[in-house]
Amino acid sequence: MVFKEKLDSLKREVRLCGSEVKDYKTPKEVAELILQAMTKMLDKDFPLKEMPTALQKERMAHDAFAATRASVYIGRQYYFDEITKHLSDTNCKPFGAVSSPPPSSPTSRIFLEC
Repeated sequence: MVFKEKLDSLKREVRLCGSEVKDYKTPKEVAELILQAMTKMLDKDFPLKEMPTALQKERMAHDAFAATRASVYIGRQYYFDEITKHLSDTNCKPFGAVSSPPPSSPTSRIFLEC
């Protein structure tokens, strides 16, 4: 009975401080109480003004994926050597470059025509 008395004493102290104490009998009941409290808190702190459309959700997912890859560029000397070799060869045709603006892609592709 000592445990029950300590628990009741704690509940009284918490209630006297102005905090809410909820009683429950089963783990399912406490889970529901916790879910309700968390949902209420999240709705208050992060209210939904409008739900994104399926297309907007898809675009956000793609943008997030691209952002994780757009910040890293690993250069390879081989590419620069090939460009230099091409530019120094007077018999080669002009080349073209295709690039995507950040954050969509950090990659540029160069087309050499010899």
